[in-house]
Amino acid sequence: MKSATHSGARHRGRTMLALVVFVTLLASPGYSLPARQADAAAKTQAVSARRQSAAQDDVQPANHTPVQRGRIAFASDRDGDFEIYVIDPDGGNLMRLTDNEADDISPTWSPDGERLAFVSYRDGNAEIYATDADGGAQQTRLTDNPAADLDPAWSPDGARLAFTSGRDNTDEIYVMGADGSNPTNLTNNREGDDVQPAWSPDGAMLAFASNRDENYEIYAMAADGGNQRNLSNNTATDANPAWSPMRITFQSDRDSPPNMPETNFEIYALNGADGGNQTRLTAIADDPATPLDESFDVQPARSSDGARIAFASTRDGDFEIYAVGADGSAPTKLTDNDEANDIEPAVQPLETAAGGSLQFSAATLSVDEGAGSLTVTVTRTGVTTGLAQVDFAAESGTASGRSDFLATAGTLSFVAGETSQTFTVFITDDAFVELDETFTLTLGSATGAALGSVNTITATIRDNDTVQAAANPIDNSEFFVRQHYRDFLNRDPEPAGLAAWLAVLNRCNGGFTENPDCDRISVSASFFLSPEFRGEGYFSIRFYLAALGRLPTYAEFIRDLASLNGMTAAEVATNRTNFTRAFLAREEFRTRYDRLTNADFVDTLARTAGVTLANRDQLVIDLDAGRTTRVQVLRDVVDSTQFAGRRDVFNMAFVLSQYFGYLRRDPEPEGFAAWLRVLNENPNNFRIMVNGFVNSVEYRMRFGRP
Repeated sequence: MKSATHSGARHRGRTMLALVVFVTLLASPGYSLPARQADAAAKTQAVSARRQSAAQDDVQPANHTPVQRGRIAFASDRDGDFEIYVIDPDGGNLMRLTDNEADDISPTWSPDGERLAFVSYRDGNAEIYATDADGGAQQTRLTDNPAADLDPAWSPDGARLAFTSGRDNTDEIYVMGADGSNPTNLTNNREGDDVQPAWSPDGAMLAFASNRDENYEIYAMAADGGNQRNLSNNTATDANPAWSPMRITFQSDRDSPPNMPETNFEIYALNGADGGNQTRLTAIADDPATPLDESFDVQPARSSDGARIAFASTRDGDFEIYAVGADGSAPTKLTDNDEANDIEPAVQPLETAAGGSLQFSAATLSVDEGAGSLTVTVTRTGVTTGLAQVDFAAESGTASGRSDFLATAGTLSFVAGETSQTFTVFITDDAFVELDETFTLTLGSATGAALGSVNTITATIRDNDTVQAAANPIDNSEFFVRQHYRDFLNRDPEPAGLAAWLAVLNRCNGGFTENPDCDRISVSASFFLSPEFRGEGYFSIRFYLAALGRLPTYAEFIRDLASLNGMTAAEVATNRTNFTRAFLAREEFRTRYDRLTNADFVDTLARTAGVTLANRDQLVIDLDAGRTTRVQVLRDVVDSTQFAGRRDVFNMAFVLSQYFGYLRRDPEPEGFAAWLRVLNENPNNFRIMVNGFVNSVEYRMRFGRP
């Protein structure tokens, strides 16, 4: 929208982006800046009248409380020319930041909320400027060339600005230093226009709108310009992307009648990773499924916590600023300015603490060794309206994460309004007489909230042994089965499962026989061979082999397994999908694949996985056309019988799981190679290998005397 008017209409006589309603409001194809400046004197009385009208229309909201963050900047022509204004989140405390006879438009906030970049025509051409958030006198010009520079977007680290520029004859996405230095073309696309960049919250990706496939669609690429791909992929006009913590919000005219394109724009959202789950968020009609009026909800801007969307709308006639919740609920009109237009909102980033703080519920924890587990609570205090996540880990201290407790790591996710989450650390009731021992619990990598002060604590295991037991606890059938659930499935058994395995062992004197139908070796191997482990542990291992050509480390595996665990089949399916998307976002994967064309991506993946893709050409065509995603291609390869059913893949995962499950550590190269050779030479007799681990001194020493 913003590019259509100021780049296409004013500089090249063509509409760059199909939001024609606003072109008619602001300019015709022959409209030029000098003509507006020449008319300025003649408009003095009209401007004065408009100012009086604006003063009457913008009424301070009831119970207004000024805020420090979350303010909304926007462009408005309420004083004649477009200038930059800011309001509080409730629409109060209106303040004008720029004041000159040319148009100032397209504000964007710096990540610290202290500065604004914007587009100005004050020098006769569209250039990017920056100013303090209070509109101070020092307004710095950052670009200077004959072409239009538009759509500034500040990177999350504050060091760069992405923007649209026509300096290479077509509109491209550029990036430059926050001081205007070193402008670099990222898209390098001569087949159409690329406009309206938007950073992902981690700064690793950029979304943008492109008409390289005729109509404008939402695309994404790596921050260095690699891996450009179509996300929205339809015949409508999709534009103005805004990236929230997990979703991209954008405007679309897909709800316009077939014979009347661009007569209705609504706000939509899609998954940033693959373009999936495209959902309409706004609608004028009471029933979102009913046909809509000719109206425009456009230019969405997300709050930094993802909880709120500001946008411009004509639902009351002229363009005004509105806001809705992340799901499109509770629409609120923030400006009310007759005979003028308020457009292009930008939401000031919240201070991290504005999303609340995340910390442990207690400064220290303790647990009896015989309790079996410790439940750890993480609380979220303060503002809890948005989404938040935090990583956790339990790491060895004087207590060992292999024997005294099970080292664990994962991520807790808080939805809006949620104030606590828990995770479990399994405690091993070993048979050693020991002093009380401690391990460390940590929180880190918080998003959507700040880390509270209680983010690293010590947990104490109180020993319950006074005399060294002669028997090893692992020889007890219930202990043996429960430990296998914990070591291989990362959970405690359900009563029915525990009873079933005990019944198997009890048929064979507790499993201490050589009967392959019910001895301990067969029971133990069944955990690796179970559908649950194959759908979680084996599933994650295959990603490393297929995409990276290596096996995971123990630390990677325990975090992956925690992310895949689910209580129901539906939950596991969702976790598998989320795991796949997250895997593509990992730095190692992106370094290997992001800059590749779709053809090279498919070929490199097939070569790394050691598979021949019969549908290789069709995959490339579908990727280029946006009919499939790299997420789906990777998942299809990992799950394919050609890969997952291969004996060498299965055997490597089988051996690795013995080290991770029984010994809770990374394998030494020589030992891994030796056991892999044993399994390869005896493909139908895995009992040899399982016996070597389950009856090893190292495994038995985790629990008592060997």
